[in-house]
Amino acid sequence: MFGKDDFKKLYGCRSIDALRECAAADPPLAEKYKARLQLSKGTQYLRIAPRTIVWVHATKDPTEYPVLGVAKEARSTIVKTLYRGSPVDWVLRMRHEWLLVSERYYGRAKQLFPRSPTFRWYRP
Repeated sequence: MFGKDDFKKLYGCRSIDALRECAAADPPLAEKYKARLQLSKGTQYLRIAPRTIVWVHATKDPTEYPVLGVAKEARSTIVKTLYRGSPVDWVLRMRHEWLLVSERYYGRAKQLFPRSPTFRWYRP
């Protein structure tokens, strides 16, 4: 949906307000961004609590992961969880006003799945 230049422009925004201003200044980009928001069909968010991480999706049931432990690596916080009985780590790092989240796999899953994309969540 987004070309490389459009994606860089949006990803470089330091806050959600800057992202909205950037999209408003470029009408074709604003249309692409609006279409992308409509694909998600509503609100999606990530809830992090001391014992669980919950992904809340607008179109399906929330996915809950138990927190087994927390570790620190450089500027990232690693949250150790289980998914269907297999260990998975969530790598969390702040960049400006955004929380960057990616997965780290272990064992057979590490061999089967490609490297996780990084998801951005706005933290006001």
